[in-house]
Amino acid sequence: MKFGEIAKARTALLNAGTTADRNQLRATLMSHLAKDVETLGQQMATVRADYRRKLERWRTQDVPENVWVSALPSDMHDSWLYRMTGVFALLCEMALAAWIFNWLGVGWWMGVATALGITLTLHGIFLHLFDNPERPKEAIHRLRTRVSLPAIFGFLVALAVGVLARYVQGELAVLLLPAFSFALWLGTLSLVILAASLFTVAHIQGWSARHEKQYRELDREERASGAFLEELRAEDIRSDAVVSRSPFAGALSGSIIEHLRHGGRARRGASHRRNSRPGPGIGERLRHSGDVRERAKSCSRGSTGGRHLAHVRGHQRELRAARAHRSLGHGQARIA
Repeated sequence: MKFGEIAKARTALLNAGTTADRNQLRATLMSHLAKDVETLGQQMATVRADYRRKLERWRTQDVPENVWVSALPSDMHDSWLYRMTGVFALLCEMALAAWIFNWLGVGWWMGVATALGITLTLHGIFLHLFDNPERPKEAIHRLRTRVSLPAIFGFLVALAVGVLARYVQGELAVLLLPAFSFALWLGTLSLVILAASLFTVAHIQGWSARHEKQYRELDREERASGAFLEELRAEDIRSDAVVSRSPFAGALSGSIIEHLRHGGRARRGASHRRNSRPGPGIGERLRHSGDVRERAKSCSRGSTGGRHLAHVRGHQRELRAARAHRSLGHGQARIA
């Protein structure tokens, strides 16, 4: 998915109506993005494999499989130089064709269009005839020897005859007039062929730059699509977590509150029952304490008075501990 399509998808998500509409649009985008990421990965792998294959044939040496797709600096410079030379040759041809057509009484723009059309046509023809993907260096050698060198030779001959025509006068000029016409024709044809051959050589040597450009475009598109897909997946996970957490949280909090309520009621009921239970009266407590004292005195008079006294004192301590425990339970019940 390209950057413009991603921006439109974000706008569509922002302008979605209901939650169901947004979820449906997000699911569609996630499916589309997953397929695009897979396709882009396969395309990148294909470009990398083709780059490795062409680099092996271009350098005539083994290339590692994990080679990075990048343009070759020397070939880039040569390609730029050939292309600029071809542009200048084409401009000279267009100017010459415009002058000839204007001298013949035809519109000058017809000469410009004719030169441009013929040059581009020859460029495609030369690329079709001489390009060999399995042996690219051989293709360049054939172009140089069979096209560029004859065109350069013809251009130099036409230039020499044209310069000679400037210094010839009188009857010699009349005699050399056919040679001058031939030189003009030869120069026009040589410039067209030379421009077309230079464009073809520049195209062949610029293969690494084209691979790098295509690979970078695919890589940027794959990264953008992958980032957008991860964003949608994270949003989907967050929405699912919120939906799944809300009812359970409500049910859990309701059960805890209900349990606390029942526990509070049970504690209050137990404390009420303890408080409402009739305890021993004052007279009974006094009689019990009196009995304990009398038992202590009687035990102290006997031969085993020391052991009985220790037993009575332990019993008194147990009574005090029970009273303290009971008072502590009443205080906790009141607090609850």
